[in-house]
Amino acid sequence: MGGYTAIADVGGKIVKILKEILVPDMIQTPEGIGMCSPQEKEDIVLGVFLYDIQEHGEMQMHRMVDLTPSKQAFPPIHLSLYYMITPYFAGNVKFRSEQEQRALGRIIQYFHDYPLFPGEDRLQIQLLRASTEDKVKLWSFGSQPYRTSLFYKVSPVRIDSARARSVDRVRAFKANVGRREGA
Repeated sequence: MGGYTAIADVGGKIVKILKEILVPDMIQTPEGIGMCSPQEKEDIVLGVFLYDIQEHGEMQMHRMVDLTPSKQAFPPIHLSLYYMITPYFAGNVKFRSEQEQRALGRIIQYFHDYPLFPGEDRLQIQLLRASTEDKVKLWSFGSQPYRTSLFYKVSPVRIDSARARSVDRVRAFKANVGRREGA
């Protein structure tokens, strides 16, 4: 990770993991899980919505990054991505509610057991502790009633700078370490 596609890549990884752990046991087809806004869920059964992006302050870098001996890149930016995962199961209320709760439980179990993304250095997913009031505020999608959702933070997501500069390295150093006269 590190290119400008890092945000989309993280969303894609979350969707891929959810497909692996929920299809076909809880959701029949992989197409039922995807990135979507709660307003535009269409045929999605489990939606993953990126609702906020913030700079990850704990990982700020202020120094240049060496690319080659004669080229340096400007510092990368590290981000925290905030996701809302919402089930939209269909069917009668009793069956739908039970299935949604099972899916939410499986997601919580998986990300609790595996908080680091596979193959990623230090990229962590963490369940957020938010009040019901805060969650309802985030759910401001017109007249749609609030649906129980999970809120996760993924960090640190690195995006490398596209700016670079050429540098000259010290190639020779001459120091005169002799004794000075009169000393």
